[in-house]
Amino acid sequence: MDEKISKNLDGVAITDELNDQFGSGIRTLKHDTFFGGTEFTVRTAPGGGGTLLTQNTHYVLENQNARLTSEAGKPVYISWRVTDSNYQNINLYVSYQTIGDFAEAADINELINLINTHGHDYSGVYAALNHNHDTRYFTEAELGSSEDGAAGADRIGATPVNGISGSTVQEQIESVVELVNGKSGLMNNMLGVWPFLQSKLKNITIDCGTANNDENLGICYYNNYVYTIDGYRDILKFNARNFTLEDTITPDTPTSGSFLDIACDGLNFYVLHVSGSLIYVYKYDLSFNHIAHTGNMPTDSGGMIEMLDEATMCLTPDYIFVAGRNLSQQSFCRIPKDTMTAPTYSTAFGVDEYGVGGMAFDGNYIYFGHINSPAKFTKWNMNGTKQGSTLTLASGDNRCEDLLFVALPGQAPVLMAALYSSPSKICAINPATMTQAGTTLTFATGENNCRALTFDGLYVWAACDTSPLKLLKFNTTPAKVHNTLTMAAGVSGICSMTFDGTYVWGRTNTNPLKVFVKDTLSAFT
Repeated sequence: MDEKISKNLDGVAITDELNDQFGSGIRTLKHDTFFGGTEFTVRTAPGGGGTLLTQNTHYVLENQNARLTSEAGKPVYISWRVTDSNYQNINLYVSYQTIGDFAEAADINELINLINTHGHDYSGVYAALNHNHDTRYFTEAELGSSEDGAAGADRIGATPVNGISGSTVQEQIESVVELVNGKSGLMNNMLGVWPFLQSKLKNITIDCGTANNDENLGICYYNNYVYTIDGYRDILKFNARNFTLEDTITPDTPTSGSFLDIACDGLNFYVLHVSGSLIYVYKYDLSFNHIAHTGNMPTDSGGMIEMLDEATMCLTPDYIFVAGRNLSQQSFCRIPKDTMTAPTYSTAFGVDEYGVGGMAFDGNYIYFGHINSPAKFTKWNMNGTKQGSTLTLASGDNRCEDLLFVALPGQAPVLMAALYSSPSKICAINPATMTQAGTTLTFATGENNCRALTFDGLYVWAACDTSPLKLLKFNTTPAKVHNTLTMAAGVSGICSMTFDGTYVWGRTNTNPLKVFVKDTLSAFT
């Protein structure tokens, strides 16, 4: 229990208190209260060293106490928060003036517990039988023994636990380590903790039989199931909790052609379909019963929706946005979900804004990442009207292949763009200003052709279209946060990825196709 300070409205100085409460959430100090203003400083090193952080730029003070502020005659706070992501995950050193600590029941209870458990006379030396400890005796030499199995501290007894071997503390700890390392065994007395962890740690590949290996076939998650398409008219349904291919669904309609992409908004599934030179979007209920579909979307030289084997689709609450990836493509379709009417026209991009490699929706606007060299990005409202200017990246930052909108608490939202090159690149974009945030990050040699992105609630995952496939994780700065993970032989290429709330799922560009599952808890090695 930390030393408590009595109420002192003049303030008591605390210097270089280490603060290692990482992240963007609320932070407290060892003492409950502190003055704001110049009496509160934060540095990245002790002793007046490192960088001095600026209030309301790098951090904010929160939860001002009105009563204490009135008594002290200047603002008194009880919490603060780091808002600049560059300083959220490093040790910081805080110097401040505290006016004391609050009296809390937990503090009093801790003192009572100490008194109750140490109620004997401390002036003498007591045998073990006078303590509530193990009653066996060990000499100083025995307790200091380093030999495993010797009559030392590792032989102190332990109550048996089902599923764990050993009659001493040391033996049972070693048994737990062995079980954890092997990720197996029954631990019935661990109140469900081990089965929970065991269910989390999944890094597997599911073989799915013969299928088309087109490059841009979609994958999506809904209600404990992951869905992808086999490149024809079959929809593969995976159980996201027992990691099995549960069903292969072939909708009654259509009866010809093939599927390119699939998405779900929680109410219906939408599937992009091509048959010869005809392109449609089919709407199904959650059991894949046909509800409606568009008429043929325009493919003439005016419409330029000639996507055929390469396309991308993005859902908003009211519309389905569809665009092709062709270099000659300069338009997109906006389809109302309620009527599913085929557009009689398509909204045109600029003459130098080519096909679309990725789309993202932020709740208000739709963003397009173009496959130009260098890559271009445009922003549109739901009426199909362009917002602001086109963002063009620097020379060499080419071809957007996927686009992701990421919003984290306490951080400004960003668009993360995957750039398809050798080695690949990733960049962050400010969606409000449509300007690049920071510099483009280049992957390492061999980490080529990033084609797919997904977000796990903390990090952005990127998949390289390599053989075997490579996975990388980034924060939104962007900065690489783990070593590159190279998948097993045969898990090659990438079409798309999705996140189910626990696991990252990916659909390979192979024949036979494979779907891989990667947990977000275990080491990224």
